[in-house]
Amino acid sequence: RDPYVDEEDDPFLSDDFDATPLMPGAIAAIKALSEERFGDKVFLMSVARAQVQAKISRWMTKRDFYALTGVARERVHFVREDEEKLDVVGEVDATVVIEGSAKGAALLEGVDVKVMVLGEGAEVSEGSKPREDGEDGLQAEAWWAQVRETLLPMQKEEGSKGSEDDEPAGDDA
Repeated sequence: RDPYVDEEDDPFLSDDFDATPLMPGAIAAIKALSEERFGDKVFLMSVARAQVQAKISRWMTKRDFYALTGVARERVHFVREDEEKLDVVGEVDATVVIEGSAKGAALLEGVDVKVMVLGEGAEVSEGSKPREDGEDGLQAEAWWAQVRETLLPMQKEEGSKGSEDDEPAGDDA
C-alpha cells in the first residue's frame, strides 16, 4: 500500500475495502523472492493507522496472501508513521527494502540497505495502466518483474535460499 495516497482515495478507509484488488504481479514476485532466494527472510511493512491495519490484515487473510506468498503472518509489520520503518528495518536486520514511493525511500537514505523503489516512484494508480514496454499486461506487472530480475540473481550459490547476511524487507504489496 502506498502511504501517500490521499485518505479519501484509500479503499481501506471505506466500507468497501474488500473490493481492493491485489497489485498485479505482486503475489508472484513475493512468492519467488520467498521460495527462490530469501526464504523466511522476506518481511513486509505497511504504514497505516490502527483501524486500517486491522482491515489490511483481514484483506490479506481473505485473499490467502500468506499461503500464496509463503510469507508468514508474523513477518508482516505495520507502522503508524513512515519514520518507524527505520526501526523495523533495523529490527529485522534488512539488507534490501522494496519501497513503494520515492518519498519513503528518501527516509532510508543513510541506512545500510539496498533500496529499490517500485515503479521508480510512480504513483500506485499508474500500475493499473498498460505496460509501457509494449508487452501484454499492466505496468505493475513490469514493476514487479523488475524486482524479480534484480533480486533473484543475487543468489550466492545455486539452489541457495539465501544466507543470514541477506535479509530483505518487502514493502506495499
